Amino acid sequence: MRLMLLFTFLPAFFAVPVSDWFEIKGLAKKDISPNIIQPNFKLPDNPFDNASEAENITLQEVDAEADNLAPLNKVYTYKEAIELRENLHKQINNNPKDMGLYWALLRFYANAPNFVGGNSNMGLQVAGYIYGMNKYIGCLAYEYVYSRHYQFDLAAEWYKRSTLIPLARNMHWQEITYAKTVLTQVKVSGNFNNWKSQLMYQKDNGEYSRKIMIPTCENCNYKLILDDRKLTDPTKTEMAFSRY
Repeated sequence: MRLMLLFTFLPAFFAVPVSDWFEIKGLAKKDISPNIIQPNFKLPDNPFDNASEAENITLQEVDAEADNLAPLNKVYTYKEAIELRENLHKQINNNPKDMGLYWALLRFYANAPNFVGGNSNMGLQVAGYIYGMNKYIGCLAYEYVYSRHYQFDLAAEWYKRSTLIPLARNMHWQEITYAKTVLTQVKVSGNFNNWKSQLMYQKDNGEYSRKIMIPTCENCNYKLILDDRKLTDPTKTEMAFSRY
């Protein structure tokens, strides 16, 4: 019988139960071994000669490339999952300046079951490496890994750190806000994050907010997701851009 493994790199920056993002046909979940396959991989030295070389890379660009390298919601066999991880390792060694490769590997470690190499510690290691290349995207990488493993306090801390990063050239701060009450959480999905959902965090005044560093643009499109319900046509009072 062919074992089919489904682990989806869910298009979200929040954690979901393991049972929601992978399935093995013909194998009961209770039979899955908890043993972790330790990857035999060492990250290369920081390939950039100076910080400015990578400062204008955007999350949208990085995530879009990661989608091409490791498509979302793809069904993998056990062998294909292992091959994907090893292929990302090889490509990084051959292209150490390609941040999309690191983001794809980060998503693998944060989302994949442990018996094919999913490993939050390795995910944090990759996040730290990305931080050394681009501090803003690095903060979001830490937020991603921590949120995928339900450590929302640490995810919020790294989000807050991202808002303190000095602006890169040709970039500006954009804040998205939502002032109404929700039952669980508010997320935002837009062209600035490749239409993945990111958490918005509640401020002291009760307002939900997310501040993002993006290139100056005239067509910054986005949607809010309230309690996992999308607002496809929000009113101006429900959504507001506040430029800093």
